[in-house]
Amino acid sequence: MDLAIDQEFEITTAGGGRNVVTVQDGKIAVTAANCPDHYCMDRGFVGGGTQIVCLPNRLEIRVTGTSDVDFVVR
Repeated sequence: MDLAIDQEFEITTAGGGRNVVTVQDGKIAVTAANCPDHYCMDRGFVGGGTQIVCLPNRLEIRVTGTSDVDFVVR
């Protein structure tokens, strides 16, 4: 995913988890989630070398460089 392109999308897991992910100004954040603690949203916008984890929804976002993001939903 290119972090230079501002966008927003929703990730839904098999267990009913829902996270809205927003890319803005070269950074990424979880801007909405249906998890009980919202720690993933508290991370705010992050850049390279950082990750966002939503354990209840089993979502992990890794920023592996300045413009690549890997999503792992288990």
